Amino acid sequence: MAMRTGVDGKRREPPVNREKLLILLLAAVPFIIKWTYLERAWVSSPVDRARLGLWGSLALLSVVVAAIVKLIRRYPAGDPSLRSRSWIVMLLPATAFFAGMVEQLNAVQIVSALGILWSVAWALYGRETGLLLAPAVFFAVLAVPGSSYWFDKASTGFTAPIHPAFAPAFTGESQAGYLGCEVNPDAATRAFFRTSRARQFHYATPSNAVSALRVEVGSDIHEIHPTSHCLKSQGWQLDSEELREVSVPGRRAPLAVTEMVVTYWTGQRLLVWTWYSSREQETGGFIRFRRLYSPAAHWHSYQISTAIGAAGPAGARSVLADFLARSVRP
Repeated sequence: MAMRTGVDGKRREPPVNREKLLILLLAAVPFIIKWTYLERAWVSSPVDRARLGLWGSLALLSVVVAAIVKLIRRYPAGDPSLRSRSWIVMLLPATAFFAGMVEQLNAVQIVSALGILWSVAWALYGRETGLLLAPAVFFAVLAVPGSSYWFDKASTGFTAPIHPAFAPAFTGESQAGYLGCEVNPDAATRAFFRTSRARQFHYATPSNAVSALRVEVGSDIHEIHPTSHCLKSQGWQLDSEELREVSVPGRRAPLAVTEMVVTYWTGQRLLVWTWYSSREQETGGFIRFRRLYSPAAHWHSYQISTAIGAAGPAGARSVLADFLARSVRP
């Protein structure tokens, strides 16, 4: 937009284009409607709070720097054109946003909302502005809760194996040879699983101990998070995480699980198995589960763990496989 000359002969900046600001505000609506989710993540998850604090602050700083550079350099904005490539670019995040709404994927919705806002700012204020804001968008994407997990594990949505259902109904007496008891959920657990039913058990023999968590997925799928994310929030360090197919005595098909080795600050190490099962099928991949999920399928989330002793992870695997074998029915 060109400079204007006043009646006194001095050059003046053009007035603020309110139409552009209105369009930019409309482009921000998809991000604004996810603000409640971001606020809840900030309050409930230390990991997400740290991510939002660090990368979110860098994103805001990048916006401020971009604004200062634009004021100093006086980059011309020009008039928006319907033929601008930025409008074409916006089609991708807009499509992804609606897909994220259909699949109920918060991280996809937020990243797509950022893409919509950035491409509209590019179209309205010029290519230079779009380039100046690119670092802010990059940092903002890193701030999105769960974004790193989805980027890192995206392929598992297509490659994680699927096997016949394995949905044991854990009770205090369900594991022959183990002395078991149900642990009443604390207030934080009850508040988190508002629509889902979480039941936690501790089992022990003279030589082994196993903890089990069984969650009947309720009407809010967002109550089910990747296990590694939850463990980090509880102070555990994730040493390894991989998809694995394990043999369970008495079960014909292998069991697909996500296996994690985690360490607490006290030095305690655990082997953790997680899987997700409906009445028909099970998978160990969280993203695969999200793609398979439907409310009518009656899904459960499972997490079992045992201490890693002198025999290492291999010994802990044997303990968990034997533990599950006691749930298998002919």
